[in-house]
Amino acid sequence: ADHLYLNGEEITNLVIPEGIDSIGRNAFVGCHGLQTLTIPNGVKSIGSAAFYDCKNLVSVNIPSSLERVGWHCFDKSTGLKSVHISNLKAWCDIQFGNCFSNPLFYAENLCLNGNVISDMTIPVGVSTIRDYTFYSYDKLTSVTIPCDVKTIGVEAFRYSNINTIKFA
Repeated sequence: ADHLYLNGEEITNLVIPEGIDSIGRNAFVGCHGLQTLTIPNGVKSIGSAAFYDCKNLVSVNIPSSLERVGWHCFDKSTGLKSVHISNLKAWCDIQFGNCFSNPLFYAENLCLNGNVISDMTIPVGVSTIRDYTFYSYDKLTSVTIPCDVKTIGVEAFRYSNINTIKFA
């Protein structure tokens, strides 16, 4: 479906209801009318291609409860401008199925509590930065990684513009 309707009205700002703990595979594939997406805390997984080809989606809010995102979840969602998170530690622990699972593949901004991240300090207590966590996030120029981090996943920082890495 190119558009999503509720009670005869097109939904452009999708707020997933509280109480949902997973979003299934292909759930909103090709919903070209979607512009913003808010996923509530409590959602733990998003299936493969759930938001595939949502080409007019510009903003997505990711909850700290999210643990897994399936293959190609945000692939072809080329309009993405910003990803909003409230917990950097939780973001580092999301299992992305591949680079197209991460909305940062297309998004220009990663916003932590409303602020665009460019110089980042990974929080103490993070032991793993998972695969594809900051893939294609080219506004990232500086990162400080605490000694707690033992594993940096596959392509975790690929295509970023990091010019300074500090291990503290």
